[in-house]
Amino acid sequence: LQYLRLDSNALVGEVPATLSDISLLRYLYLDSNRLSGTIPSTLGSLAWLNLLDMGNNSVSGSIPPDLLTLHNLTFISLWRNALEGEIPGHNSSLVELTWMFLGDNSLSGTLPSTLTTSRQLNFLGAAKNRLSGTLPPGLSAVETLSTFMMHQNSLSGTLPSDLAGDHMSTISVSNNRGLSGTLPSEFGSLPMLSLIHISEPTRLLSISYAVFCLKKKKLPFHCPFLSP
Repeated sequence: LQYLRLDSNALVGEVPATLSDISLLRYLYLDSNRLSGTIPSTLGSLAWLNLLDMGNNSVSGSIPPDLLTLHNLTFISLWRNALEGEIPGHNSSLVELTWMFLGDNSLSGTLPSTLTTSRQLNFLGAAKNRLSGTLPPGLSAVETLSTFMMHQNSLSGTLPSDLAGDHMSTISVSNNRGLSGTLPSEFGSLPMLSLIHISEPTRLLSISYAVFCLKKKKLPFHCPFLSP
């Protein structure tokens, strides 16, 4: 068995630790159920796992560190749960990761600098958590990163000038009380950047609310994550 899709049902109870017995499992969809308990640490032994989606459940506890050492993992979504603790960063080896969505939990600590080692990361979202500290420098080294969603946390410091690379299109850092300073001038030369979202109580530029639509482009869609 390589593909297991059980999403959008009314499943209850805990995620079985015995899922790790499906050694060749590549795609695991458990999102949009009523699952509780913790994420089994045994899932970190699924060496071939490409996709893990457990979003929109009631899973609690912390993210098992071994889960973020899976070399083949390209997509992980744990949004809208009750997860706590830090995002594991030590020994992280997600070099193939393209999508990480951890929003709407109670995660704390800092954003791991090891995320800059990913070669394919396109979407990085951990909004609506309790993350603190400064943003890691060098994210521009992740040349494929296009969306950076970190609003409604407790981040501090300034926006690093090397936060974004040439493929960055959206930066959302609204409602971080500790962010201050000015927008890096380097942002003005980014060819794909079309939206920077900042609002109170973020103190960047001492403005109460701002949405910068660079190049006067209008978004062709409604994005609820970017509403004030």
